[in-house]
Amino acid sequence: MRQSADARNPLQQQRAHERTLRLNLQGGWRPANRALRSLDYTLGYSVGRQNGYFQDLITRDIFPISSALSDTTLVAGYGKSEYLNQTRVDGNPKSLYGRLESVWFRQTGNVTHRPIAGTEWNTTVNKGRGRQFDPLTPPRQNYSMGDRPRAFADVPALHQWAWYAEDRMTTNLHGHAWTIQAGVRLDQLSVVQQRRQWQAQLAPRINSRLEVVPGGFLRAGYGWMYKAPTLSYLYPNPTYYDLVNFNYFATDPAERMVVMTTRRIVPDTRSVRSFKARKWEVGFDWASEKSRLN
Repeated sequence: MRQSADARNPLQQQRAHERTLRLNLQGGWRPANRALRSLDYTLGYSVGRQNGYFQDLITRDIFPISSALSDTTLVAGYGKSEYLNQTRVDGNPKSLYGRLESVWFRQTGNVTHRPIAGTEWNTTVNKGRGRQFDPLTPPRQNYSMGDRPRAFADVPALHQWAWYAEDRMTTNLHGHAWTIQAGVRLDQLSVVQQRRQWQAQLAPRINSRLEVVPGGFLRAGYGWMYKAPTLSYLYPNPTYYDLVNFNYFATDPAERMVVMTTRRIVPDTRSVRSFKARKWEVGFDWASEKSRLN
């Protein structure tokens, strides 16, 4: 739990509290089979509660303000020159994870193979009320750019599937141990509720380790890595532009009038891609009974 207050401004407060419950189940099967060595599974579930509160005394000029949530033109009102903003954040994140992996064994000549194949599935969603505040007493904002509350529950669940396979090959090259590990991983993001899928990402990798001197190994590796975008990138908050069409601020409050046009802009994230990185690695490892060098 975090809580803070500004001694110079006692009306400014901030606090946050988060609780998480995680459950994991793991198991496996070891068949009496020379080829299939093991079949393992992992199931995980987590649920949390997030509560945040922020308040601040906002001082500014009297300004036109709109609480419209869609494209429209309407008669709006005026915000106060000084008001207390109170913003609450309510989150209810949930995550479901599953993995199934098989390990095999095969001997071809003087090469020992240890293939691994598996699949993963992860679903994340947040059912909380999100960031909530009174639209007529909003947090500090830029001119003509409005701010609106938004529920986390408005963002659909994100599903991530992955399939992977690799083979660890070990052999003896003129009396020197040699290991090659090659594999590939395929990741797919999708939102079932909206029938949206992002481009699948294929990530190959290869590593090699060769004993060049007794106890000393030369290693090298190359591969691709992808990091999937989070829900905040795939479903960012809409941007609201509140434009003043007509503004008459009379001395008599009954004669005041302001007409505003609101435009709601939702970013198009269909072209968002996972972050891609290529990794090269070269090194030397040496170990004895009393020391180790990397």
